[in-house]
Amino acid sequence: MKQPSIMALEDEFIRMFQTGIAGATEHDALSSWLMARLFIEPGEMAMADLAEEAGYSLASVSNKCQMLERTQRIVKRTRPGTRKIYLYAQKDLVATFMRQLEQLRHTQTRVVMKEIPTIIERYQTEDMPEELEERIAILQGMYDDMKEIDGIITDMLERLTDVGGARNG
Repeated sequence: MKQPSIMALEDEFIRMFQTGIAGATEHDALSSWLMARLFIEPGEMAMADLAEEAGYSLASVSNKCQMLERTQRIVKRTRPGTRKIYLYAQKDLVATFMRQLEQLRHTQTRVVMKEIPTIIERYQTEDMPEELEERIAILQGMYDDMKEIDGIITDMLERLTDVGGARNG
């Protein structure tokens, strides 16, 4: 059994995480509890133990963990010779944030920056109707914004690389 001070620390951290960090990202109660509980845990935890501690069904916890794994917040694995699933939260917040920025860059900013000019070129003509011109202006604004966002992401990644390298090196 855990010492009372460990339980109190975990409870306080989980409350802070749920209301502060996860609350700002609009995660539901179970997802934020799972992220916080796994983050404060030094090692990995069995999914069944998490479900029991959370008071949720194993199926509910499994569904939330799949989502958290897709967003790279947790790692799921099995051990040889057992069918139990173990979970671990990524503790390196800088590396996690960098992966999320890279994912944003590859799934959104780069796609827009590649596709929008082609779309504009296809529909932009000398004698285009005013309504089409307005829509092309909207797309051009989106393209310009994405170029700015991509530049900001590039700068952030460079700074985070410096922070991660200084901390880990």
